[in-house]
Amino acid sequence: MKSAEYMDKSVKMDDYISMFSPSDVVYSDEMVDILKHITRVMGLRMSLLDLSYREIAPLDKLLPCDFCRIIQNDLNLYDSCVRNDRTYCRRAMEDQSVVHYHCHAGLREAVFPLFIEKECIGFFLIGQFRTGEDLPHDILFKAPSPVRESLIRAHKKLPEYNGEKLESIIEILKITTDYILEHHYLSLRKSLLGDKIFEYMHRNRGLSLTMKDLEEIFHRSASTINQALKLKTGKSFKPLQLTLKIDYAAELLCSAPELSIREIAQRAGMEDPLYFSRIFKTYKAVSPSRYRKERGRKYKL
Repeated sequence: MKSAEYMDKSVKMDDYISMFSPSDVVYSDEMVDILKHITRVMGLRMSLLDLSYREIAPLDKLLPCDFCRIIQNDLNLYDSCVRNDRTYCRRAMEDQSVVHYHCHAGLREAVFPLFIEKECIGFFLIGQFRTGEDLPHDILFKAPSPVRESLIRAHKKLPEYNGEKLESIIEILKITTDYILEHHYLSLRKSLLGDKIFEYMHRNRGLSLTMKDLEEIFHRSASTINQALKLKTGKSFKPLQLTLKIDYAAELLCSAPELSIREIAQRAGMEDPLYFSRIFKTYKAVSPSRYRKERGRKYKL
């Protein structure tokens, strides 16, 4: 019987963030070239991050601008910069849209969440530029006099975008992001989805999962899920689910001799013990009781 108490259909944000690694994401040379040209023309820094905020692609390794170097090193605010980036990456993923914002030091940045089939796989992080505003008073207050003067000079050297120009830059980057994804210049390894779904089904093999459950959890269509599972296991959802249940029941028959056949059937997600016995014999060529008698002896040894 399916129970909300046992099903982990709601994925916590921290679990979701650790779902992918850089090796899971595939990018093309065309994508790298496009982004390099954009950063050179606009004078911006661009990072391509995975969900754990690690660099994915070898974009131009521009050093932090003088302003950011002073903020991070001379004022010891590097950790604040990292927290700021992560906060807005999370917001962009939750809102499923571009977020452009003032960082804690007063600069403007933008985060473009990267979604493939409704699933976020990473971020384009764009920065740093100014929009004409003065530096935040708290930043100036923290800087000793010589550092303050260097900070003001470095701030004035940054590219300035505001008004219509800023809107146009954001739109260009959004169009570029859509183009990269539509042309599959950035994608996930084909086997990854199958791995994740199989792991979930195995972990919940005692529950009566449905295809609709998986569609809601993984935000994919039934056909995509079946294709991913076939690539991983050679089986589509229903036969794979039954195989997992029978294998689970077989383990319980050997490891839990105190459980009756009915109880084992229920733990494997089958309420009808007669149906369970018939299906079990189809898969294992012997009845559950016979299997326990023959295999249980070996298990004890």
